[in-house]
Amino acid sequence: LTCGATGNVQVVSTNGATFDLTGVDLKAGSTYYPYVVRPYAQEFFLCQRYYYVLGGVTNADPLFGGYGGTTATAYASSRSHPVPMRASPTAVINGTWSTINCGQPLMNLLGPLGFNVYVITTALGPYAVYPSSSACSITFSADI
Repeated sequence: LTCGATGNVQVVSTNGATFDLTGVDLKAGSTYYPYVVRPYAQEFFLCQRYYYVLGGVTNADPLFGGYGGTTATAYASSRSHPVPMRASPTAVINGTWSTINCGQPLMNLLGPLGFNVYVITTALGPYAVYPSSSACSITFSADI
């Protein structure tokens, strides 16, 4: 039995063919549950438990800054994730950030609720770290 319009690819009999399906929610068992479409804001909130990007905007507000009283001193800032992550994420600092009187940003104390970002000062006075290009970002992943 062949169904479909003339010229259609038969997925079962064609090597390398694909069949794409969207808008389907499969659940185990024999009970019917209605398909639920969550609002965008709720879905975005849930996705951030697994992955999000901090930065990625050229010349945005500083990641953090302050006033350093000595050189070669580490200054840290505690930051919270936008939502609690499902587990302690891995983090990758991308790009070369613009800095004032300090080195590139570093990170420690990474957990599901937040992290510390810190720099080592290179001169007395104000210090700051901010994205120099859209490539400057920190990616957080708590993938399964």
